[in-house]
Amino acid sequence: MFMKRLICLLLLVALSPAQGDPAAGVPTQVRALFAQKCSQCHGGDLVRPKGRFGYAEDLARIAKRYVKAGDADESELWWYLIGEQEQMPPKNAKNGPLSLSDLALVRWWIRDGAKAPLADASSATPAVEGSPSLVAKSHVLFVHFPIALVFAALLAEALFMWRGGLGVCNTGRFCITFAALSACVTAFTGWSAAESWSPGRVETHRWLAVAALCTSTLAALVCPLAARRGGWPRRSYRLLLVVAAALVMLAGHQGGLLVHGRGYFDL
Repeated sequence: MFMKRLICLLLLVALSPAQGDPAAGVPTQVRALFAQKCSQCHGGDLVRPKGRFGYAEDLARIAKRYVKAGDADESELWWYLIGEQEQMPPKNAKNGPLSLSDLALVRWWIRDGAKAPLADASSATPAVEGSPSLVAKSHVLFVHFPIALVFAALLAEALFMWRGGLGVCNTGRFCITFAALSACVTAFTGWSAAESWSPGRVETHRWLAVAALCTSTLAALVCPLAARRGGWPRRSYRLLLVVAAALVMLAGHQGGLLVHGRGYFDL
């Protein structure tokens, strides 16, 4: 490890920061390097980037979260690149690991302040994985209510049927009503939260959640009729409960993948 650092330092002195395209600045070269070596697993267009890191070409965000400007040795990004923790990119990566000259370029970039390319700085927009608003942040507080209440309504109705009850279960009726109300708030906060993610990454989660909202709301509306008349309204109500539970489960799973990444449960 010491020898690798020593060689990187020597290369840093020997190599010009304008290596490659002489007209390109160091930040531009670093971004191109990350796009070539890292975007396959951590690109912004991926639905499920590895390790919840999906902005390999966003140098401003990388610098903010993983770099101590001016000090590569104290930067988490550098630890990964040289393999002090888990080496990234790994040796078996499709485009290969970083070469010593690549490492020297990145180290130069960090030492020079870890700046973003000028074009990025002037045209940056907060709509692509930017900072979420307070409403967006509250999504994590409300999202648990419709999940728990829909499944509680389904379980209550199933137990009611198993015991031979007539009509519909009052407990389930209470749960599905509040599930529909909380789903409205959850959908509103979730829609706001989606604005801080890259386009395309949240579409599956978003529309599954909207379908779950519509189904649970329809179940809550049908429930009073099912309690009075039985027959097809009651069968429809119970079917809607099953569908709502399935949609909530799928939407929750997709949301978990967005937050924790695809390999979260991998051992």
